[in-house]
Amino acid sequence: MDGAHNNMVLFLPWGLALGAFGFCARMLRLGKRRR
Repeated sequence: MDGAHNNMVLFLPWGLALGAFGFCARMLRLGKRRR
Protein backbone atom coordinates (compact mmCIF):
# COMPACT_ATOMS: atom_id res chain seq x y z
CA MET A 1 0.00 0.00 0.00
CA ASP A 2 1.37 3.42 -0.98
CA GLY A 3 -0.87 5.41 1.35
CA ALA A 4 1.88 7.86 2.25
CA HIS A 5 2.79 8.41 -1.41
CA ASN A 6 -0.86 9.00 -2.35
CA ASN A 7 -1.23 11.47 0.53
CA MET A 8 1.77 13.44 -0.70
CA VAL A 9 0.42 13.56 -4.26
CA LEU A 10 -2.93 14.81 -2.96
CA PHE A 11 -1.32 17.28 -0.56
CA LEU A 12 0.99 18.98 -3.10
CA PRO A 13 -1.82 20.68 -5.12
CA TRP A 14 -3.51 21.79 -1.90
CA GLY A 15 -0.23 23.20 -0.58
CA LEU A 16 0.30 25.22 -3.78
CA ALA A 17 -3.32 26.43 -3.72
CA LEU A 18 -3.07 27.49 -0.07
CA GLY A 19 0.24 29.22 -0.74
CA ALA A 20 -1.23 31.17 -3.68
CA PHE A 21 -4.34 32.03 -1.66
CA GLY A 22 -2.24 33.25 1.28
CA PHE A 23 -0.13 35.36 -1.09
CA CYS A 24 -3.25 36.92 -2.67
CA ALA A 25 -4.74 37.60 0.77
CA ARG A 26 -1.50 39.28 1.85
CA MET A 27 -1.45 41.47 -1.27
CA LEU A 28 -5.10 42.45 -0.71
CA ARG A 29 -4.32 43.43 2.90
CA LEU A 30 -1.40 45.59 1.78
CA GLY A 31 -3.60 47.19 -0.89
CA LYS A 32 -6.26 48.04 1.68
CA ARG A 33 -3.64 49.54 3.99
CA ARG A 34 -2.42 51.85 1.21
CA ARG A 35 -5.92 53.21 0.73
